Amino acid sequence: KRRTSLKTFSFCEQSLTCAAIIYKGWKFNIFATISIPWSSMKTREEDTFVGDKEYSKCEVCKEYRGRYTYGCFRCNFHIHSTCASLPLTLESEVHDHPLTRIWKFMKFTCDLCGEEGNLPILCAQCHFCIHETCASSYLRRVKAIRHKHPLHLTYSSREVPQSNSPFCQLCVRKVDIDYGFYYCSSCDYVAHLDCAMDRRNREDINLLKLTDGESNELENEDLELDGSVDSATYIVKKINVGEDGIEIPTEIEHFSHEHDLKLFDEVENNKKCDGCVRAIFPPFYRCAKCNFFLHKSCIELPRKKRHPLHQHPLTLLAKAPYRSKSFGCNACEQLCNGFTYCCERCGFDLDVQCSLILEILSHKGHEHPLRLSSTRHCQNCSGCDFKSYLLFEQNSQVLRCITCEFVLDFKCATLPLTTRL
Repeated sequence: KRRTSLKTFSFCEQSLTCAAIIYKGWKFNIFATISIPWSSMKTREEDTFVGDKEYSKCEVCKEYRGRYTYGCFRCNFHIHSTCASLPLTLESEVHDHPLTRIWKFMKFTCDLCGEEGNLPILCAQCHFCIHETCASSYLRRVKAIRHKHPLHLTYSSREVPQSNSPFCQLCVRKVDIDYGFYYCSSCDYVAHLDCAMDRRNREDINLLKLTDGESNELENEDLELDGSVDSATYIVKKINVGEDGIEIPTEIEHFSHEHDLKLFDEVENNKKCDGCVRAIFPPFYRCAKCNFFLHKSCIELPRKKRHPLHQHPLTLLAKAPYRSKSFGCNACEQLCNGFTYCCERCGFDLDVQCSLILEILSHKGHEHPLRLSSTRHCQNCSGCDFKSYLLFEQNSQVLRCITCEFVLDFKCATLPLTTRL
């Protein structure tokens, strides 16, 4: 080996030749993240060096880093020294066969995300071509919060009925099935790759390690939280039997109040329900000893439930577990001091009205059904024209019409149709 000494550096020309062989015969020079002549290269420390971004962006990882980089002056190609030492083949969860890095600067369209790239990873056996980031960014199976079955990574449009125009069930936008997507064949449920992988939309479980018995336990838990198992919030003290034989509780003990509540059918003016904080209307329950009112529908709310806007079970509380006893609803972003469906682990709260909106809403103000859309993109409400901003690491959450692109945010969707002046 012949070594050439440059200032404080000692380079092995054979090593550089090996690097050149990897990159199809182009000669690469190693330098810190700034363009400087080969003869004047100097050693620089990462933590004290501020480089030129033009020369510090790696074509493999697409990141700017203050570290040594291989660069080709003829075509302005740059690659971090750590990325250059990556193995030529790799195993990925997104594909059944080994994938090979193609060390050639060439434009291609990724078979998973559908975006263009410059350095492909290829399966020579089936001509599957993707970005390296896609090879490590997606899972073979994911469990969406809003669907009871696991979703499988798919990149074949033949698995989806061609008569349909598929849309993502999570963001309610069209899906290009010529590229990768997540799919449940049992329910014909389709989701974008990034929507299904968003940590706000998926269960935090490893499906590859999940046994059939554990999967059944998850489904049983969902049934229990959906109210299939008794989760009543009150104890019946007195019952009247109507003419049709239906039993009507006329006096109850509710978890939210220290006194018994009695059923009333009279109209009460200027009174509000202590649960949903809306104007009271019959039938409702009231306390004979104090000014406490609850709609019959608020009495019947389950104590625990799952909601598509959050990954954990929510518990119904009479007051928010904060010093002020009030909370900001994570759906409509309105301040409330009534009942909350709360996840104390995450500080997540839903008021009563927002908790009643699940996947699909039939709104009297629009002719088509509205579907829940949760995405990282800002969305404008068709009612108030307010743009839903991404606050507190939340997704933008609206109700969207597939037919005509009509959108309502939760604040407008939960407004009462009539009100008293």
